[in-house]
Amino acid sequence: MNPDQGYKPGTCNIGEREISVRKKFLVFFSAVMIGFTISCFAYCDSLLCWFALIGSSFAMMVLYLEIKYRFCIFFGFFNLQNFKQLGNLEEVQCKEDQQQDKSRVKKIVFQALFISVIYSSVIHMLAMTHPF
Repeated sequence: MNPDQGYKPGTCNIGEREISVRKKFLVFFSAVMIGFTISCFAYCDSLLCWFALIGSSFAMMVLYLEIKYRFCIFFGFFNLQNFKQLGNLEEVQCKEDQQQDKSRVKKIVFQALFISVIYSSVIHMLAMTHPF
């Protein structure tokens, strides 16, 4: 698929410029997640660390999936798309297209949540059994 072919309902709602921004945020949230992963071992009894790990790994997974699927959950939820300059959003008018976008939003959110909770729980259990 050509990266900037354009909007495809429930499949693709962002172009290369939006993808490049998400890649930068992915690097940031990957570092944050690694930091909280290490913190979970240092503070193995801390539920706050575990919740922070869930949040950071969720953000990282959402960004990864947005890049992979070329689909922004925020844009999909608010019926938007962007294949031009950053901030140049266009509204999706067709109701069927909006429904397909919302369906993709749910899939991405649930995938990211599932993976982040599993990852965070495994790290938390390992930290409880093998603290620093």
